[in-house]
Amino acid sequence: MSQINVNTIADASGTSALTIDTNGVISPSNPVYGYAEYQGSNITSSNIIPLNYNIFTSGGVTVNNNQFVIPVTGIYLITGHHLGGTTGNDGFSIDVNNNEICRAYQKLSTINSETSLTIIRLLSATDTVRFYCWGGEIHGNSDYNHMSVSKLG
Repeated sequence: MSQINVNTIADASGTSALTIDTNGVISPSNPVYGYAEYQGSNITSSNIIPLNYNIFTSGGVTVNNNQFVIPVTGIYLITGHHLGGTTGNDGFSIDVNNNEICRAYQKLSTINSETSLTIIRLLSATDTVRFYCWGGEIHGNSDYNHMSVSKLG
């Protein structure tokens, strides 16, 4: 049986690229993710939901034109959570390169109900991920509007 004993794996220049703790938990030094919230006035149908508040990115993910830009090909977890506005018939989608990949819809008699979407998807470098209001409206309170992308592998 072979055994390799390391605590840190470094790149060619010696910079730490990966650590392994005593419990076997592997941690990249520069994880690939993006997180943002929306804050502003309610977003009405046929509009991109802006990524404009509490933006956190790492590993090369950027925000450009209210979309996450993916830095490296891989499997990503994409999430969106939104509060519907005052219409009671609200919907949003997750789009990759401006093409819808999944959507959520609420046909409710009550207003201000919450909806979440989660999908795992193979994305390529330079792909864009946006969140799109295609029906009703999305409330403008950042406490209820969260969007993220995270590279899983």
